[in-house]
This record gives sequence, C-alpha cells and structure tokens, in this order.
Amino acid sequence: MATTEKAPVGHEELPWHMPNDTCWLFFVMRAAAPMRKTAVIIHAARGCAWAIQEFLTLFHSQGPPYPTAYRIYSTAMDKQNIIYGGAEKLEQTIYDVYNNVRDYPLHPEDSGPPEIIWVFTGCSADLIGEDIKAVARKAEKKIDAKVLAVHSAGYAYRDPIPVNHRDEFIAVYDALIDEVMKPAKTKRPNSVNILGEHTPNRLQIEELIWPLERLGIEVNCVLTAGATREEVERAPEAMLNAVRCDCTTIHAAERMQEKFGVPYYTPGMAPIGIKVTEEWVMNIAAFFGKEKEAKKLVEEETAKAEAAIAEQRELLKGKRVAVGAGFTQPIAIYRYLAELGTNPVIISMAAGVGRYLPIVEKVAKENGLEPPAILMRDRQDELSIQLAYEKLKPELEIGSRPVPKRRPDLAAYRGLPPDIVQRVVLEMGGDSCVMDLMRYEEPWFGFHGAVKFVRDISRTLKMPEKVTLPPELDELRAKIYPKGHPIWLHHKPLSEEELAAVRQASERAG
Repeated sequence: MATTEKAPVGHEELPWHMPNDTCWLFFVMRAAAPMRKTAVIIHAARGCAWAIQEFLTLFHSQGPPYPTAYRIYSTAMDKQNIIYGGAEKLEQTIYDVYNNVRDYPLHPEDSGPPEIIWVFTGCSADLIGEDIKAVARKAEKKIDAKVLAVHSAGYAYRDPIPVNHRDEFIAVYDALIDEVMKPAKTKRPNSVNILGEHTPNRLQIEELIWPLERLGIEVNCVLTAGATREEVERAPEAMLNAVRCDCTTIHAAERMQEKFGVPYYTPGMAPIGIKVTEEWVMNIAAFFGKEKEAKKLVEEETAKAEAAIAEQRELLKGKRVAVGAGFTQPIAIYRYLAELGTNPVIISMAAGVGRYLPIVEKVAKENGLEPPAILMRDRQDELSIQLAYEKLKPELEIGSRPVPKRRPDLAAYRGLPPDIVQRVVLEMGGDSCVMDLMRYEEPWFGFHGAVKFVRDISRTLKMPEKVTLPPELDELRAKIYPKGHPIWLHHKPLSEEELAAVRQASERAG
C-alpha cells in the first residue's frame, strides 16, 4: 500500500521509507551502561562507539553536570582486523580499560577499576564470527572484573522486524543471570528486587522504593540502572521480583524464577498514575502479608495526590492527546490520561504490543472513549505517522515520537522546565503542545510522580499560542542550532549558570 493513499490510523504495516528505529547496540547499552563501576567496549569500527555515546548522552543521561556520563570505548577495528580478525586487539583493549578507568561521571561517588566490563559487537565483528566470549573468558582470568560478552550486531534480530527490542534486553539479563548472579544460601527477609529500570535517574526509582520501605520491605537490588556487581550477585536472595517494565524484563523474571526460585509480580505496565501505583504497592505488600499497613499508606497518599491535582482536572477535561514513550509506558500513560478525563486519540509505541492491546480496549470502554489509533512506530515511516497526526489533530503530545519535521528537537533543551520547552517549541513552529518524557531528570512514577505529571501537563497547556522569546532564549537557540539548522549532534549541554539564566528569562517573559 502506498503511504500517500490514506492515513494509516490503525494496525496497517507500511513500507520503510524512513525507519523509525535503531540497532541492537543502542538497547544493549541502555540495559548495561547505567550500572555502577561499569565500562563498555564496542568491538567494531570507531564510529559505532561514537554514535552510541552521543545518542545516549543526549537522550538518556542526566544532562548537566554529566555531559558524557557513560564509559564507552572502542576497539576501533580497521580493515586488517575485519579481514584477519581482531581478537588480540579486543583482549588488549579490555586490559587497557581495566587499568585506566578510575572514575564514573554517572556515579561520581564511585572510583577504582571497573567491576564489570561489557563487550558488545558491531556488525563488522559479527560478520567475521569473532569469538568474543573466548576472549572475555581469557581476559577475565587476568583481571579482577567480570567480562561479559554479548553479540549485538544490528542485523541480528530473530524476527524480520524488532519486537519491542526484547532480544537486546534478554541478552544482557541472561549474561547477568548466568555469569554474575549467585545461588542464594539464605534469603533476605521481606526483600524485593525491582527489575526493568534502565534510566540513570535515581529520583525516578526512589518514587517506587520509598513506599515499600515505609512498609518494612527492603529493596535488595534494582536492575539494572545503579546496580553494583555485589547487588547483582545477591539478587537471588530476594523473596520477590517486582517487574517495573514488563516488556523488557518479563523474560528475566521468568528465568530467575526457574533458576533461583524467585517468584515475580508484574503490573503489566509502568507504575505511572495514581491507580497503577496503588496496585503496585498493594500487590507487593500482599505478597509479604502487609495488606493492612499498605491500605492505610495508599489511602493517605492517594488522598494527598487527588487533592493536589483537583484544580487541574477541569483544564484537562476532553483534551485530545497523543502518547508515545518507551515500551509499556504509553499504556500506563494512556490509562492515567483516561482516568484524568482527557481523550487520548493516538498511542505511538514499538511493534509487538499485541498482548497489551486488551488493556487499552478495557480502559477505553471503562472511560467511555473511542479506542485510540495505535501507531507501531517501528513498522511505520515518518510520512505515515505525520498523516495520522494531521487526521486526528491532538492538542497535546506527551512522550516522544520520531517526526522531526513536525516538531523541533527538544533534546537540546534538556533540563528546562516544560513551560520553557513549550515556549521554544511554539516559537520554532511546533503545532501542538509538547511535553517531552525523554527528560529523565524528572520523576514520573509513583504518587509524587503522578502529581508532577499532571502539573507539568497543565503548565504546558497554559502556554499561549503565540509567544515572543526573550533575548537569552534566542541566544540559546543560536548556540544550539548553528546557522538555524536543528542538527542535534551539534548540541553542547548547558552549564548550570546558563540554565539558571534561561529560567530567569523565561520567568520574566511569562
């Protein structure tokens, strides 16, 4: 079907004129790189490591003061390595990284040599069948670190089209389960692991931890972001695994249950929104026999959250919204928006979400809504997605979607509050309000996150249709976009002083 024939609102599969997807390396890096005292070696030509470092830094680091947060290195394979093999070069690179890396910008409290070194492959190494696992085993005997090797060529999907990128997360978690975790000699009473947190933002995960700790439930390990080698080793000592991201880590939960006897709980979606958070807390508490205490805590926190967002409900009522962020996040956001009285008309998410569609249909029915259009962004090109947006005309976009011609690049404004981002978007030609969930500095989970989520939506919706940017923001735009072109690779993270100046300018303008 030609993409110009009709707007692909629904489940149609379309030609890949401009694929909205990336390769294995990005997602294995997302799973592995945020761990503590960790370094990554990409066995490939030098460009692979550079591109992944840039992309992760821009979209998935904490922003200032961590502009290059991840420790990513390359074997820089050349023609000779690709023809004759690069095993010796890889081995030497492992030793060089172990002997020289001593600090970790993402976790500045850490120092000393890496405790885990990941080895990932680019297409060139996998095409020649480089035995990276043999090299890892050899190197591991000479250094005091785990060396985990994962084949990660971009062409290596088992399915013709990537299905939610589960393969990459499965590969990383399998390496941790098989090579790092140790069978539990004893269990840690009232302890739980949280599986599926892959963004290096402690504020986010703390929103899931503190209610459990208030109930006397210890969080033994969070996988993978912020986990140490010792925490991973003792993960099987937990009484329960709580799955934060069902799509990427349900396999890991099943494997840990099979291998170590750790049962698991999954809500099927990210804990975004008041009701999903209630269910998250209550179900984990029920496992430990703490329903009474949990009920009291949930009632108190729900009452506080509902009171905090009461004034915003009228503003949100009936607003047409497009949602797109992460794997199961769009499902949770869709449910929360429906509960808030909005009209979510589009959900843009990765392919392979069939198991989650009944949740969407159920939520729509319960809230008297028409089922939204589901855009499988891995299977649809830029033009098809743009046509769907033009047909359904959302008033607000929440999350992220790959349509750069319709929306300025928000990543360059990382660290700015949503109202400033919106002011910039409108001035640069954006045609709907945008709230960018790629800004991982902000917490969206739990009771507090549910309140902040609504407040940020309200702030964004209150922005005027036409605005005049103060001079400081014009200067900022010129700095980030040389010659007026929105090329995100040119972006340099702003300093704390620059961010403060921009915020002050925005307050004067608004």
